[in-house]
Amino acid sequence: MKIREITEGLKWTSTTDTFRDITNRLAKMNPVRGAGTYSEVFQHPEKDDVVIKVFHEDRGYAKYFSWMTQHQNNRYVPKIIENEEGELIKLFRNRFRVGDGSIQSRRVGIVYLQRLTPMTEKQLDDFNDYLISYMNDDIKQEMSKRKVYLGKDLTAGFSVHAWADISKNSRDRDPDLSQITEYFVRLYVKYGPLDIHDGNIMWDPTRNNPVFIDVLILD
Repeated sequence: MKIREITEGLKWTSTTDTFRDITNRLAKMNPVRGAGTYSEVFQHPEKDDVVIKVFHEDRGYAKYFSWMTQHQNNRYVPKIIENEEGELIKLFRNRFRVGDGSIQSRRVGIVYLQRLTPMTEKQLDDFNDYLISYMNDDIKQEMSKRKVYLGKDLTAGFSVHAWADISKNSRDRDPDLSQITEYFVRLYVKYGPLDIHDGNIMWDPTRNNPVFIDVLILD
C-alpha cells in the first residue's frame, strides 16, 4: 500500500459519531489498554494478541502511521493488523455546524495493532544504554552532563545529533535501528523535538524487542 493511499486517497466514512461516542461504545464491550491525549486503546474482543487503537485529530500519529505501513519488517515498528474488511485503517469524518453557521469536521481513525506490553524499568534502562552505545563521545558527554535518558517525563530528551549518531553508527550492527532513527532525524529537522519517552516505547514479547508506538506531536 502506497503512503499516498494512507494520507491522500483514503476512504472517509461520514458519521454522526464523535471520538467519544466511538470510544464509549468500545469501552462497554472491551477492556481499556491505554489512553492518551488523542487516543484510546482497547483489547480486541476476539483476538488476545490484537488491540484496537482509536485516535482523533492527531496529525503526528497519522504521519508516523503512514511511515509504519511502509516499514512493517522493521522490528522497532508496531505491527499493523488488517481489520475485518481487509483494511489497514478505518477513517470517519464527523461534520457538524457551529454557532456562526459554518460547518466543521472532526476526523477519527481506527487501527488494529499487535498487542504490546509496558516496558519494565530494567528493559527501559537497558534500551537506553543500548542507544547511547551508538553515540559519539561528544554527544555522550553532553548527555551525561544534562542527565538525558529515555526516562519518565523526559520527552524529547535526545537531540537531533544524538539520533543522527545512532543512525550512522548502528548501520552495520542494527540496520532496523539505523532505519528508524534516520527517520527520526528527518522528523526532528522538519518539526522540532520528538515525543519519544518511556510512555511511547513498549515491549514486543514475541520478539523480545522495544517498539516505538508514537514519536511525534503536531499542533
